[in-house]
Amino acid sequence: MATTHPFLHRTRRLAARSIHLGRRAWQELSTPSEVEELIASLPRVESAAPGLADKVVLITGATQGVGLVVARRFGALGARLVVNGRRGEAVQDTVRKLRAEGLSVEGVVADVATPEGIRQLFDAAETAYGTFDILINNAAIAGPYRPYWQAAPEELDETVRINLTGPMIATAEAVRWLIEHEKPGRVLNISSIATEGAYPKMVPYSTSKAGLEALTRHIASDLPDARVVVTALVLPSVRTERKAASDWASAELLPSAEILLPAFEYCATGPGHLLHGRTLSAERFNADPEGEAQLAGVAATRQAILYPELNIKGEFVPRDPGRIALLDRAENQFGPSPKVLEAVRDSLVTHPPSYYPEERYTALRKALSQEHDLPDDFFAFGPGSWELIARVVQVFAKPGEEIVSSGPGWFGFNLTCQRNGIAQKLVPFDRGGSGNRASHNLTAMREAITARTRLVYLISPSNPEGVTLQQAEVREFLADLPPDLPVMIDEAYAEYADDPAMVDVPGLVREGTHAIIGLRTFSKFYAMAGLRVGYAYAQPKLLDLIRRSEQIFTLTHTAEVAAIAALGDAQHRQLVFDGARENRAEMQRRLSEIGIRHIPSNAPYIFAEAPSDFDRMVKELAEEGIVIAPYKFDDGRMVMLPVGTAPQSEKILEALGRFR
Repeated sequence: MATTHPFLHRTRRLAARSIHLGRRAWQELSTPSEVEELIASLPRVESAAPGLADKVVLITGATQGVGLVVARRFGALGARLVVNGRRGEAVQDTVRKLRAEGLSVEGVVADVATPEGIRQLFDAAETAYGTFDILINNAAIAGPYRPYWQAAPEELDETVRINLTGPMIATAEAVRWLIEHEKPGRVLNISSIATEGAYPKMVPYSTSKAGLEALTRHIASDLPDARVVVTALVLPSVRTERKAASDWASAELLPSAEILLPAFEYCATGPGHLLHGRTLSAERFNADPEGEAQLAGVAATRQAILYPELNIKGEFVPRDPGRIALLDRAENQFGPSPKVLEAVRDSLVTHPPSYYPEERYTALRKALSQEHDLPDDFFAFGPGSWELIARVVQVFAKPGEEIVSSGPGWFGFNLTCQRNGIAQKLVPFDRGGSGNRASHNLTAMREAITARTRLVYLISPSNPEGVTLQQAEVREFLADLPPDLPVMIDEAYAEYADDPAMVDVPGLVREGTHAIIGLRTFSKFYAMAGLRVGYAYAQPKLLDLIRRSEQIFTLTHTAEVAAIAALGDAQHRQLVFDGARENRAEMQRRLSEIGIRHIPSNAPYIFAEAPSDFDRMVKELAEEGIVIAPYKFDDGRMVMLPVGTAPQSEKILEALGRFR
């Protein structure tokens, strides 16, 4: 029996896995994939311009892949086609298939990377149809896939010749013909997502496609009346025959080329004044057609930043702090200093709202200079630190460039990177364990930094973990960095911390050996979230780059005097610090008592193990008048518990006891 038991166990385990895989396979077969759902929901293209019926469309590289998919779609919409390829058999087969579908199509076997081949293409259109309306420069090759310096000169020449020189000659021929015949028309240059970021081993391909975008942009200045409309379209990776032949499994996971069709149709028929000289993204167009049509850039898919409305017992209710304890945004439950309220009232009399504020904020600079022992020209201001973060990101990083930060990190910073098309490297935070202290994992962050990194973003105390950066670890980290690489340290909750080893950011800025940017806000510890005051501090040369994009009158006079009053009320600051520290310590002690794992915090929140039904707990607390953040981390295993007043914390702890 002892000898057969392991065999039986393994047999049953294998059978169970087989059944499980069978169920997964059936689910895959019976459930629409994300790609299928996307294709089903593709936007309809509505345009005031004439459609494609009877238009003569020339498509290079149309015997397979994207070119063939577009030819089939345009032909189905009534266009008369001229398809091109370099292999006679492939061209003949394509023409035969499309004609069998009832489409009007002619085929041209020609190398359109040469003047002779391009002439053949246009001659075929004139012979068959007597005219042409749209040229789609689609033919391209991937080029050598290896480090650029290892590619042979003839490989580079071939890639540029096919991907850029040919389309340039074809575009010139198309424009010349249309002008000579006094006819409106269009040229569509097909680019690639490879131009919007940095892709290793693809320098020749990416550079040639970027050249197409430059051609599109600059030719518009020679064609100001937009009768001949030249547009570029950036394509994402899609499933094609060529990709499937080299790596079937990877290609199968890519979306179908059909998802590109709405963008192609729009570029062929949309309003010329919105398309001429512009580069559109097919991916962004699918996400938001109107946005991409108007903006043609990373801003096209941005949505307004709004928190979900507060819903209690099925009804949307106002965020009234007089009736509900609002702890979901780390707002200070101790309230602002009485001196702040007095300053606000007085400001409306001494400096009426009918007058602009003093735009240099001299008094606030002086107060912050004393607070941090820094010269008063070390400060820049913004309506909250969120605006300053967005400004710093835009100043130092361009779309496609890299920023390194901790993961998961603060969602607001992550969202800012996404909204600006920044490639964000999120380095997992070290949550500790086995007696080790949780840390920012600066060793891994240093390894993530490359020559393309434009900014490093750190948070102390961290969000969501509440862990401070240590002075010693930061110094060690900076020692390995280029001194001019900006490192922004967000200290939104620094005033709550009681860690004596916490990094001294003003001290690092004062030393001036590295490009340190400190970032603070009056929204949290000083309980002035509604007045919107944030500030960055750095060495003047670095700070000047940030201040160049600062809007005049970015702070109101009322906000400025309130901030000064908050800094000056040492008694209230001590009250908030002591109260928050005591409530945090008591809450952590109670969490340990009831066996809820958590990370020791220096912030007004505690990163803790999620209870069994956290969603239900959030809902019940809201019904009891306490709103906490519903966010979960680590696949639902961890949550952020707010530290409020003692009675608020008690209610949260009671709820945790019920939902353990």
